[in-house]
Amino acid sequence: MSRTPVLIDLSSRRLQGHLRAAIGLHKKWLRGIGLPVPPELQEIEQFLKNQVREGQEGSPVDGLLAASCTVEPMLLIDVSEAARRLNCSTSTTKRLVKSGDLPSVMLGGLRRVRVVDLNRFVEGLSEGNQDAET
Repeated sequence: MSRTPVLIDLSSRRLQGHLRAAIGLHKKWLRGIGLPVPPELQEIEQFLKNQVREGQEGSPVDGLLAASCTVEPMLLIDVSEAARRLNCSTSTTKRLVKSGDLPSVMLGGLRRVRVVDLNRFVEGLSEGNQDAET
C-alpha cells in the first residue's frame, strides 16, 4: 500500500511555532525516557526555529518552550517496555529476567527493570558479540 504525500503550508508563523513547541516537548520526552533524539527531528526543529525568528521579536509559543514541562527520566520500566526497547518479545524478555541475565526488582508486587540495568545488559551484548567475532 503506497502512501500519498501530504503537503503542509508552513508559511503560517503560528503553525511553525506550534510545530516547534510540539517537537521541543517530544525531544524532552525522548530524553526523559532515555531514548536518543533523531538528527532529522533536530534539523526540522532548527528549520522551524529559524522560520519563527525571521521578522519577529518573539512568539507566544516561546513561552510554551520556556515554561517547563519537565519530564523526569524513568528509573524503572515494566517488562513489556523493556521488551519494546530491546525490540524483542515480552516472553523473551521474561526469560532473560527469569534466568537472571537481565536484572529486575520487585516494587509492591510488580516486576520492574531498572533502566540502568537494561542499558548495561545491552552494552554487555555488544561486547559479547565482538568477542564472538574474533
